[in-house]
Amino acid sequence: MTKTFPLTALVGVFVLIVVGCTTQEDPAPRTKMAVEESQDNQGEAEADTGEAEGDKSIGVDEGLLTVDVTIPAEFYEGISEEEIAQSVEEEGYTDFVMNPDGSVTFTMPKAVWDEALREMKADLDASIQEIANEYPEMLKSVTYDNDVTEFELVVDRAAYESNSEAQWLGFGLNFQAQFYQMFAGVPADERGGSVQFIDEATGEVFDSQEWPVN
Repeated sequence: MTKTFPLTALVGVFVLIVVGCTTQEDPAPRTKMAVEESQDNQGEAEADTGEAEGDKSIGVDEGLLTVDVTIPAEFYEGISEEEIAQSVEEEGYTDFVMNPDGSVTFTMPKAVWDEALREMKADLDASIQEIANEYPEMLKSVTYDNDVTEFELVVDRAAYESNSEAQWLGFGLNFQAQFYQMFAGVPADERGGSVQFIDEATGEVFDSQEWPVN
């Protein structure tokens, strides 16, 4: 039987592949990574109810009880309409439409949409922990904002600069941020963000990776 992946799993699978490809060595000892949302956004999130994620979205077609989310065609290359229908049923969505450009528009209860956004943040935290397990001597802490646009990574600068594969860190995080913003309804031309690398010893921002790349 063909296995179909829910929308929230697609981005996690991609980032785990990226992390897995950055090293051929045996896994480093597992360490607990400090992952935080920025303090300003923590207060905002605590004040909101479960509807907070939906209230901040841009461009998602919201009805009173349902939300329409359109996912680009490239996420469904090689996946049949029958497989998508199976995934819709499994995920608790109410309907879907195959658009002429190959994109797929899903209709789902607003509660399901809110939960999907929360799961994406949980997947992001798990991906960051995977990165920490790969680079325990380099990565010290990670902070990101509530809209998942800005990341701050505190690192051992010497370990970072001696690792030619460190460039993949920003790429993977930015990919997850883009998918989160897309699902939250941010228009394509407004999606963006950055990853800043901060020297643990001095507090200096010594490198940054921004997207989209100008």
